Amino acid sequence: MSPDPFRAATALPLASIRPFSWTASPHPGESLMGYVTRVMSVNVYPNTALALSLAGIETRYAGAVVSLSPDALAAVARLVGTTREILHALAGGAHGCGGDPSVVRRALSLVQVRRVSSLTLRREPWHHAIWDSRLLSFCPKSLEPLRDRCPVCDRRLDYRRSLGPTKCQLCVDETGLPTVDLRDYPLHVFPDVDEEAVGWAVDLLFAGPRADEAMSRLPQSLASMARARILDVLHFLLRVRREHAAQEGVRAPTAGSDIGFTPDEVAVGFRSLLRWPDSVDALVDEVRAVRSTRPGSFGRGKEIGGLDVMLGSVTTLPAEIRRVVREAADASFARSDEVAEGLVRRVEYRSDVDLVPRRQASREFVVGDRLLQRLVDDRTVFSMRADAHKSPILLKRSELAGIVAGREKAIALRVVVGILGILEPEVRGLVEDGRLPPFDDPSRRLLRQGATYVSREDLHRLVRDVEAATTLPRQEGERSRRLSLVVREAVGGLADWGAIFAAIAEGRIEVMRRDEAGSSLVGRLQIATGQVTALQAIARPLRNHRGKLDLQGVRAALGVSNALANLVVSSGLLGERGQIDLEGVARFRQLYASAREIVAGSPVAFHTLRPALEAAGIGPVHVLGPDPTGAMHHLYLRCEIEPWMGRFQMIGAIGGDKRGKSRRRRYLDLGERE
Repeated sequence: MSPDPFRAATALPLASIRPFSWTASPHPGESLMGYVTRVMSVNVYPNTALALSLAGIETRYAGAVVSLSPDALAAVARLVGTTREILHALAGGAHGCGGDPSVVRRALSLVQVRRVSSLTLRREPWHHAIWDSRLLSFCPKSLEPLRDRCPVCDRRLDYRRSLGPTKCQLCVDETGLPTVDLRDYPLHVFPDVDEEAVGWAVDLLFAGPRADEAMSRLPQSLASMARARILDVLHFLLRVRREHAAQEGVRAPTAGSDIGFTPDEVAVGFRSLLRWPDSVDALVDEVRAVRSTRPGSFGRGKEIGGLDVMLGSVTTLPAEIRRVVREAADASFARSDEVAEGLVRRVEYRSDVDLVPRRQASREFVVGDRLLQRLVDDRTVFSMRADAHKSPILLKRSELAGIVAGREKAIALRVVVGILGILEPEVRGLVEDGRLPPFDDPSRRLLRQGATYVSREDLHRLVRDVEAATTLPRQEGERSRRLSLVVREAVGGLADWGAIFAAIAEGRIEVMRRDEAGSSLVGRLQIATGQVTALQAIARPLRNHRGKLDLQGVRAALGVSNALANLVVSSGLLGERGQIDLEGVARFRQLYASAREIVAGSPVAFHTLRPALEAAGIGPVHVLGPDPTGAMHHLYLRCEIEPWMGRFQMIGAIGGDKRGKSRRRRYLDLGERE
């Protein structure tokens, strides 16, 4: 249903709204839209939207006045010369004549279509609120079917224009006066109606004059409920009986089978309330008596038809009512000893008690119904149907239990990233070179399609082998550096961690372990300064990655900051976002050099880089930014930068930190010496 545009409607201040010249009080039982449009038409405002604009409400959705906000409703009340409280009561009357909007929900009320009874209009020429109830197809006062189309032009009656409650708003002469009086076209009333039961039902649900008397006639289990809950019970019984009548061959409406009930249906439904809960037992037996007319159904659906479906679909039905209906169905099953041929009604009647319907298995194993259907389509699990074409698919519970349990053996790639402490492209490199093979098991069909999973056992074996080859620091204060930092410096981007893990497990490099709670595998590993050279000889860039890189992968592959990586990706220099791979990053590195890279390989500082390059006739080819800090980033052509950087030769370093990393480097300018 489309959003209600009147909820946020604004209106003019009340003091600036001029009331209509002619006003009137609403008639008993008159609807809100009927009253408002009646006043507008008498004041020669047949266009409802134009009249509402006088109160500052601009809309074409005239029928939604029942949904106006309190302030907007007060503006309409000022316009038609009444109070907001009166209009609010009439708005409740559109959902229940007692002014209680909770009795008949908006979903069961008409707000745009106008329905009328010609016979009732002759006696009471105004639009009655009870005509807006979609539950009824008739007028309770005249027992005449309600019409929603003009008998002359056959166009729908609505509230967009109004020439009075008794006129068709579209049939007019050349002067604009109406030519069709709906009172002149009555319909045949419903014959042989139980008027007493219909009157009680209508008064009960719409707070009529005999509402208390009708409530007193109900059993105590129903009389203690609110009128809204009683409506739900009656609506449930009406729907079940209509479907049952259709299956018996009795002519019943096919469209809108849950609304528009006839007087006979309402009377039978109310009589069922009076005999509650015995009427439920009789209803179940009646529904089961015609189960042969449901050849496409199976199990409980074949036995009790739509009754079983509605118990699950009608969410507003009270839990106590559900319990009574289900107990009545079970009692009816217990009274019946025969088992129809080919019908599996209960598990004890099945040839194999290990079989379970697919939907029941979905609830039992907490697996989506569509995922189970994948197993059936692939013949991963044994399945069968009964003879009926629409009977449920039965699955082997024991086989399915093993497959569902197999899901615990898999672990998603994004989780592996956090356990190992390396980037996702690097983890995919482990998968592609076979060090962490993809998860291959029948339960893979139950996992998310398109995502990568590996075996939990293979991952634990990799972590166990690496940790077994590590040692604790031999002495306090031993110089060491984080393994991840050394690898990033050696590779300058994404690393092939498969070769590094293999070298650690085989003892070719010595790595120390620091036990830190919550840290990843790589985050816990340190390497002694004496082992850095050996590690640099083993570490190599990632080459076999065929997947796409995210922002973190781009940052690691380029060896730049997060800000510059984000700007490079946004600029499109690496290709379309989401389609960036290692080949694109390699091409970028061959073409461009960042200011950070240039400063790292020359004695020039950041603040003197641009003047030094300009003096050499080199300028930036791309200027990216600003980044979140407001800084601009410059990219230079590598073919111009490398000859300029070749003139500098590092001849040593001054100082250093406790990890052995140099703080300052000394360079010799070969260009000056020449």
